[in-house]
Amino acid sequence: MLKFFKKYGGMFAALALTVTTVNVNSTCFWINNQPELPKNAKSLRKF
Repeated sequence: MLKFFKKYGGMFAALALTVTTVNVNSTCFWINNQPELPKNAKSLRKF
């Protein structure tokens, strides 16, 4: 299992960063259901 994480850990970290960036730059269609973002995720927002 450790071998798997060593081999693919970087890829999963990059994927998580990409997904977070996409979520920060999009909004929910229904404002009431929009989840709150972590404070660190706001630094990924495009200006």
